[in-house]
Amino acid sequence: MDKIPFIITIDTEGDNQWADTKEIFTTNTKGLPRFQDLCNRYGYKPVYLTNYEMACDDEFVEFGKSCMLKNQCEIGMHLHAWSSPPEYKITEANDKPYLCEYPEDIIDAKVRYMTELLEHKFETKIVSHRAGRWAMNDIYFAILKKYGYHVDCSVTPGVDWSKTKGLSQGNGGTDYSNYPHREYFLSEDADSILEVPVTILPLSRFKLLSFLKCKNIKSSFSQLFFKNYWLRPSRNNLDKMKKVVMTSIKSSCSYLEFMIHSSELSVGLSPTFKTTEDNKRLFDHMESLFEFISDFAYGCTLKEFYDLKVNQQNGSGKC
Repeated sequence: MDKIPFIITIDTEGDNQWADTKEIFTTNTKGLPRFQDLCNRYGYKPVYLTNYEMACDDEFVEFGKSCMLKNQCEIGMHLHAWSSPPEYKITEANDKPYLCEYPEDIIDAKVRYMTELLEHKFETKIVSHRAGRWAMNDIYFAILKKYGYHVDCSVTPGVDWSKTKGLSQGNGGTDYSNYPHREYFLSEDADSILEVPVTILPLSRFKLLSFLKCKNIKSSFSQLFFKNYWLRPSRNNLDKMKKVVMTSIKSSCSYLEFMIHSSELSVGLSPTFKTTEDNKRLFDHMESLFEFISDFAYGCTLKEFYDLKVNQQNGSGKC
């Protein structure tokens, strides 16, 4: 069996962005070399999807540039609209608005600023993107295309964010309930953006239903008997992640996409991994998962995956 691309995506952002704090620190930068070393042992190339605060952290910039020069990673863009210049007062509340809730000219200005900042700091063309808090719409995609982005990984198939508020008086996030689990180009244009959804699969809540095919079940019924599992670590989900991998492989998926937040890689900088014991378990689980995946997949960045898909359309290619 030919191996498939394994894409590691990291939302590279300030410490504990789940907390309601006005001041943002980037202490988690110090936890990234250990993770990079783990990836290097298996030939994996993490994609550091970088937001404003991390792009202003000189230690992270030096680390990212060093890894890029060794072809060990990719730098992409991750935009938290509420803290990314230029400043625009959209609410008086202590909200964390989705970028697509801003006026179109402000969306454009924020994407332009972040793109230019990252390209200046890392001295490379930035072509990969993930939206802050996963929210996308057509206007946002069009602006990304305008600034030369080739690939996005904001889609979380099967997940409905509409009840998760950005603006407290807004309509909530994007509903991805019926979105594809596979990669797809947004249009037939030669310069179309490639969407690469996170690997998330609906797995049976009950062993007796494991023979059922979720895609053939109505949504309301599916929610009762199936649960979405991400290729994303929590404290105790190693077996579930391995099951997601095996289910993906058996269904002839063309890639695997793992995600984590940079702050989750350090002790006490996220609500999930609070203690030294939590951190040790996380790295133990990731090592076990990465070794398991190495039998089925090889390391690939988002840019390399985009190039692979374009080359396949032209009749050849591997990243």
